[in-house]
Amino acid sequence: MQNYDSAFDALWNCNDFLTLRGHYADQVELYGQLVSKWKEIGNRKNWNYGAALTNLGNAYRSLGQYPQAIEFLQQSLDIAREIGDRNGEGSSLINLGNTYNSLGQYQQSIDCYYQKALQIFKETGDRKGEGDSLIGLGIAYNFLRQYKQAITYHQQSLLIKREAGDRQGEGNSLDALGIGYNFLRQYKQAIIYHQQSLAIDKEIGDRNGESKSLSALGNVYQSLGKYKHAIICYQQSLEIKKEIGDRNGEAIAWFNLAQALENMHRELDALGAYRNARELFQAIGIDDNVELCNNAIERLSQPQTPVVSRRGFWVWLRWLWRWVCSWFRR
Repeated sequence: MQNYDSAFDALWNCNDFLTLRGHYADQVELYGQLVSKWKEIGNRKNWNYGAALTNLGNAYRSLGQYPQAIEFLQQSLDIAREIGDRNGEGSSLINLGNTYNSLGQYQQSIDCYYQKALQIFKETGDRKGEGDSLIGLGIAYNFLRQYKQAITYHQQSLLIKREAGDRQGEGNSLDALGIGYNFLRQYKQAIIYHQQSLAIDKEIGDRNGESKSLSALGNVYQSLGKYKHAIICYQQSLEIKKEIGDRNGEAIAWFNLAQALENMHRELDALGAYRNARELFQAIGIDDNVELCNNAIERLSQPQTPVVSRRGFWVWLRWLWRWVCSWFRR
């Protein structure tokens, strides 16, 4: 038993590095081994067991494997409630909310998870947890197209993160604000927020966050019709995703790049990028995104017409919503 706790401590000390660098598959393997051993022992009151379940669930979510994520995060929630760990309960609720956001179940994430987590953290005085709850609520309201409400939550979370000196959390809040302002078509403000987040990501060495900020910037440039700028951002994001072993993020980057290339009338390059995205989405089993890629490949394989760019724009707009669903995985 003591050996497992020691192994957990060593892994816990490396956890931030593994997350920032996107080593999610390694986290699944390592935490999975610990969880399996603790399950055999049956010591549910061990705090390390619940924390390992949480990190395992988060790693699965980052890989886009949502059923597995929910399974382990629900177990961590049950244990936190059993042992009376209120902050652990709140954290598990946030992580489950993030997962249901990724599944498109936004109202459920608000009512069943984020609001409950926010209440817990207010009661316990955990400002970091309160800020994380507000970020989740804001993202969910973005999905529901209630942008002004979303921005209100993100502004509150930003104040808390700055007050607490949580630089990574500050970057998350800034990116979330940028996404909200992008949907409100206030593009200059969106760019400012994403650039501020990007600067923080570089400062703290958050390569995963850096990639996401670049991708978000690319989305704003897409909205502005500045496709060359968008392509540069997407290419930089793609290189980072390749560097850290994040296959889902790499697939998203390929898809974003394909959309920008299509809007630049570079149909052959776009076709290749869509095929790369499809191959990766197939490998990790995200069927909805495979279908989007297939539709785009079929469209570009047909004789070209003058309306291809306009059609490409609407497909990209539809994709943007799907991308936002996967954004908040940190």
